[in-house]
Amino acid sequence: MLKINELTYSVENGIIFNKLNLHVEKNKIVTLLAPFGSGKSTLFNLICSNNADNGVINCYNNRVFYIPSVPIAVKGYSTAQNIKFYNKTIKDNDIDLVLEKVGLAGYGSHVPQLINSGFLFRLTIAIGLSLGSKLFLIDDAFNNMKNKSKIEIIDFLRVLLKNNDISIFFGTSNFLEAIFLSDKIYFAKAQPMEIVAQKDITNSNLTIKEKLINNDFITCRNEIEQEIKKHNLYNLIV
Repeated sequence: MLKINELTYSVENGIIFNKLNLHVEKNKIVTLLAPFGSGKSTLFNLICSNNADNGVINCYNNRVFYIPSVPIAVKGYSTAQNIKFYNKTIKDNDIDLVLEKVGLAGYGSHVPQLINSGFLFRLTIAIGLSLGSKLFLIDDAFNNMKNKSKIEIIDFLRVLLKNNDISIFFGTSNFLEAIFLSDKIYFAKAQPMEIVAQKDITNSNLTIKEKLINNDFITCRNEIEQEIKKHNLYNLIV
């Protein structure tokens, strides 16, 4: 779905990436766990533009949809109007179908409030699905969510992945978000960004409630915490 090979990129202030390697497999959620200011947003923008100094960014002709840390919803527009704003040719029946996929069936005429971050996130996913996107880049999009909404969204994304032919590349500095959401985590230092470790998550398809009591998952989480300590990644949010 996405392969980044030997990616190098620099700006006037210095090197951001130096021979970075990442792989996001089909129907998986892969997380880049890296500190604030390490270049996660820059990486997502490079994936969208494929404008690196050296190296290869290969999305295999899949449509990429970038979800930034701030909502993309148009203030004062209804849910359906927001989808039509980004997808001019979509039909009303197709809007209903995509809203059902994200748990917003019946909310087409609803005007979302910009403080309702969980609703806005689902709406943003609906916009991406309506455009036929296959690879979703999620950039620290949970920062403004309350814990209850965050838990609901993480479980929602696991179900979405199961029922749709998509992949997700998630960037965060929050260890708990990464461990509960992902199938795989890449651990990175800054700067330049360097992958120092990677870890597949045991029983990643379980709900958060199930993960909290699953012994194999708990063991996996403890191993990841040790990996963070090993590489002195103390500036991550734990």
